[in-house]
This record gives sequence, C-alpha cells and structure tokens, in this order.
Amino acid sequence: MTTPVDSKYLEMSNDELELLVGDRLLVDSFGAQPPTVEARRGLARSWFSQNLATFRAQVCGRDFVSNYMASKHAQDRLLLLGSIMDAIAGFVGVVPVAAAAAMIINYGLESLCREQRS
Repeated sequence: MTTPVDSKYLEMSNDELELLVGDRLLVDSFGAQPPTVEARRGLARSWFSQNLATFRAQVCGRDFVSNYMASKHAQDRLLLLGSIMDAIAGFVGVVPVAAAAAMIINYGLESLCREQRS
C-alpha cells in the first residue's frame, strides 16, 4: 500500500464526507455568497455519481477487494480503505483520496462491483 491511510474517514458519516468533498471541489470557485450545505453536498453526490464507472474499473478487479467481498468475515476496513485509495489515487483530482475511498465503501462494494462481476 503506497497511499497513507487515515482511519478518521471511515468514522465520518456520508454527510460529513460529502461536505468535505464538496468543499474541495469548490476551492477555486468564486461567488458572491458561499454555497449552502445542501449545495456542497449535492455537488459531492454529483461528482461521485459521475465517477462511478471509473471507480468500478479501478476498484473491482483488485484482489484485496475481491477477497473482501467473497469472505463473509469482518476484515480490516483500514486495509480495505488503503487498497481502494491506491486504486483511485490518480483519478480523484482535488478531492481527498481517503474521503473518496470512504464514500465508495459506504456506497457498498457489492453495489459498485455488481456489473463488473456479471
């Protein structure tokens, strides 16, 4: 695993992750008024939806992810986070890679990789 892993992202709610991602996406934007919380969260949800195919392609074929999904044991989510971070690190732009990886975990690997396994 090459990307440093911080477990705090696994402890964040989807709302918190969406705010973090939305804020990062808006870093360079200009506006008379700061966007509302819902607008920031909406931007993050839109970004996530637009990147689902990329996430699927980068994550679902990973051995660790496949093994995680095949076993019904509670494995180390921190290792899973790190594996996903490594898979998507080059594809998330300004968004914190750990936040994007945590969003993928919260979205659900079964849901993400369903099409990949068909």
